[in-house]
Amino acid sequence: MMAEEIERPSLTSSDFKMRLFVDTNVLIDFVEGHDEKKAKAFIELFKNLKPENIELVTSDYVLWEFYSHFRDELYIRKLVDEHNYWHLSANKECRRKIFKKVSLEEMENFGNIIKGYEQQFSESPVSIQRLIAKRIDGFSDLIEKILLSSKFSYQDSIVFVSALHTRSHVIITLDETFSSESHLQDLREALSSVPLLENLEFKKPEKFLTENDLKKEYKIWFLKQNENKQIGKVFHYYPRKKVICVECINNYTLKAKDYIYIVKFDETTFNIFIKSFRIKANNFRDPNTKKFIKEGKKVAIKLPHDFSLNGVSLTNAMVFISE
Repeated sequence: MMAEEIERPSLTSSDFKMRLFVDTNVLIDFVEGHDEKKAKAFIELFKNLKPENIELVTSDYVLWEFYSHFRDELYIRKLVDEHNYWHLSANKECRRKIFKKVSLEEMENFGNIIKGYEQQFSESPVSIQRLIAKRIDGFSDLIEKILLSSKFSYQDSIVFVSALHTRSHVIITLDETFSSESHLQDLREALSSVPLLENLEFKKPEKFLTENDLKKEYKIWFLKQNENKQIGKVFHYYPRKKVICVECINNYTLKAKDYIYIVKFDETTFNIFIKSFRIKANNFRDPNTKKFIKEGKKVAIKLPHDFSLNGVSLTNAMVFISE
């Protein structure tokens, strides 16, 4: 009787993409030039570096909250500058949401100014995911459940669910309450059956201020996100022969004609080396007997002739199956 074949996990190109969901307060602080909480420095870093494996996203729901904030700000400024309101009374008037001191033409002008603010971050570097136009199963149900079983506000609930449905991994926020661990633990218990929730994290912009910060956070994320998908590890590397010896973990095996990823992080710089290739049958051997094999737990693989290493040692590199 043949032993049942173990299903092997695999990686796709999307598994290398760390997605950061940007909360409204970060976008507002960036546009207003406030850097006490490092929102401006955070977005400027992504504008300058354009990291290959880290994406900044937000949603149309966040954008509407952004619009609402600046519409109020522009109205308050007009009340103070042109109608001799004190700031306190201008804020009180603004809370009524009637905008009785401005015409529709002036409101349209507010809109044009706000669209200019948006252009400061839109696409470069923040991609705006339009969720309202999509039919998303469970979106409204999840918001209802959060509002009926947690301390999250309506606005925070929409941000949270948007992050889940853009398949984001981290919410970048300045909100202390939103990101408090006790707050989140209550939510995790209430929503224990929700996919992706377990892996969603909250971080502040100050965690991402330098290129080294980005690389370090990316390494932490990648190892945590993909630890259960690793097939094996390179235990020996022969650079002159361009041969790696791989030992599979658990009960996994590698096979001739598998497509695999080789992944290695530099311990000092946190730079990541990623290469994928197909194992050719005539480049696949038993490391002890040197005989060609079709499958093995410990295997020797000759790298393709065009495999560029750029001085990287592949010893201790992680090995994954490529989907």
